[in-house]
Amino acid sequence: MDIVTIIGTIGAIFVLIGFVLNEFGKLTAQSFIYDLLNLIGSTLLLWYGLELSAWPFVFINSVWLLVSLRDVIKGLARRAKNS
Repeated sequence: MDIVTIIGTIGAIFVLIGFVLNEFGKLTAQSFIYDLLNLIGSTLLLWYGLELSAWPFVFINSVWLLVSLRDVIKGLARRAKNS
């Protein structure tokens, strides 16, 4: 397996872990960990899509990354405010 496929697979695993944990009620969609898993996963999947020039994949993961980044930043701000 080449490095591009490995990185894409790891990205998919991060996103799927967040999804499965949410579906089983272990994380909420508002959870910082959920947002972080999606941020890491979408970043890796974006890189994967860029490497393959898979533009629809790049588009969807760019949006996913930006939304997740916004939520992670909001979560970090909440944590800083509470400490």
